[in-house]
Amino acid sequence: MEILVFQHHPLEGLGTIKHWLESHQASITYHKFFEDHYSIPNIDDYDALIIMGGPMSVNDEEEHPWITDAAKTIKRAIDSNKKVLGICLGAQLIAKSLGAIVKPNQHKEIGLHPISPVNTSNTNVFTFPNPLNVIHWHSQTFDIPLDTIHIAQSEACTNQGFQMGKNVIGLQFHLELDKDSLKSLVQEFKDQLIQDQYVHNEGRINSITNEEFEIMQKSLVYLLNYLFNK
Repeated sequence: MEILVFQHHPLEGLGTIKHWLESHQASITYHKFFEDHYSIPNIDDYDALIIMGGPMSVNDEEEHPWITDAAKTIKRAIDSNKKVLGICLGAQLIAKSLGAIVKPNQHKEIGLHPISPVNTSNTNVFTFPNPLNVIHWHSQTFDIPLDTIHIAQSEACTNQGFQMGKNVIGLQFHLELDKDSLKSLVQEFKDQLIQDQYVHNEGRINSITNEEFEIMQKSLVYLLNYLFNK
């Protein structure tokens, strides 16, 4: 399996997704927009696209002109029936590529907060445990794109996830972070940790337990098996 990864910030890589891919003999190619904006590889050469997070907004095309090309590549991947997974900014880029609006959320959401699945009569969609504590780090949200199914929600942010057909999933939250990668994010973006209703302070985030990380990891493996093993 040939995987193309869009990475937008040095600290927001594949995380524990990499372990799963390597255990399934996947070949991974990174396109790091913070190093090289304009030479996006040809998506036709890959089986799947994984789009990671980042601190920018998908609406910042003037500051980050690569956003337009990234969205076009994502849409081509979707139209070509590639497997596509978007995390946080990655999910927002998928939504944008499908014509949905990305906008400020009513609440900033940072820290460990529960999500829950959205009730649907469609039995073919991915279903998260209810509830599931996951890591959030965002201030924006997406509208659910046309022809996709709303699959996850939280108290602070209604639109936490969507699925299109059997090949495309976008998630606003993070399952891929481990303790070390989260600690690095806390150090880099410490100025954002002003405790609020849905924003945890540094101490609370650093106290996330190994058991809580293990639960997230199990859900991540379940998701990756569902999306990439079909």
